[in-house]
Amino acid sequence: HSSVVVRTTIRKGDLEETQKARRMLADLGVHIMGPQALGLMNYLMSAFAKLEQDRGVILTRKQLGWTPDLDGAREGFVLGELEYQGKDKEPIRIPVSAELSNYVAKETFTPTKQGSLKKWTEIADMWCKDGWESQCFAFLSAFGSPLLHMTTFNGALICMYSDGSGAAKSTTLDLINSVYGNPEDLRLVVDTTTKAALHNQGVLNSLCATYDELTDYEPKQTSNLVHMISQGKGGDRMESQKNQNRENNTEWHMCAVGASNISLRSKLRQQHMHTEAEEMRLIEYEVGLPPGVDTDTANTVIREGLLKHYGQAGPVYANYLVDHQKEVRGRLV
Repeated sequence: HSSVVVRTTIRKGDLEETQKARRMLADLGVHIMGPQALGLMNYLMSAFAKLEQDRGVILTRKQLGWTPDLDGAREGFVLGELEYQGKDKEPIRIPVSAELSNYVAKETFTPTKQGSLKKWTEIADMWCKDGWESQCFAFLSAFGSPLLHMTTFNGALICMYSDGSGAAKSTTLDLINSVYGNPEDLRLVVDTTTKAALHNQGVLNSLCATYDELTDYEPKQTSNLVHMISQGKGGDRMESQKNQNRENNTEWHMCAVGASNISLRSKLRQQHMHTEAEEMRLIEYEVGLPPGVDTDTANTVIREGLLKHYGQAGPVYANYLVDHQKEVRGRLV
């Protein structure tokens, strides 16, 4: 016997296959045999029917950010297991898909209980001071990224670079991620393979993807990353047993922001002789800190603050975008 509550998602169709459902339940520590198994399956099917009658069908979401387009507008904005549908509506708790289950299990998008939007805003305001324009441009991509769904642009990579550390590049990435969730969970690691990066981009969908230490990327990896982000779609794959393509849900419209100690343009030029087309997909600039800033102390204080106050601004912004889609779209034209 355990007092731990385990949350999971089971497809209704899987319950109709007794053996498959029994194996799924066994993986969760629920072992049943004989008549008990049949009784539990009947109970779960009845529960499904009652939920559909009481609440209607609730769609499972496979991507964060904007939900799919519906008659020219988007119903909601997904952060973790909650779908925000406007300021005057309670967010809907949605079934957790396999794509989002890791974020939900780690409570990536669940704000800490001691968190405060006011305190988070005080930290973010540091990036809006004179002399911080380079870092502020990258930080504001957190709010600009969801707007790309209202345009014809799939995405672009923004890269901050400086010779060595001490320019608050990594801390800026943490600030970007803290808008919506835990910055430690959302930053994409440098050893991510191209296929894994494609998957992550597809799941993030509208949210700004952040790549730290792009210094360690080889020229070919750099070229692939720049192309991938601007295409807005993962590669098609064939069904293993059929002569047809698999359904490709790996699509996005987003900004991606990276940090490097050397110019990515120099890496692209090592890979190809003619790089004009690739460089059009890359926004890159050198960053530095204003004189007199103690970066070690500042980074420590800021990162500790972000881990206490993350995820406060995202729901507010999501509700605003849902409520003002037409107005925001008009301002982007």
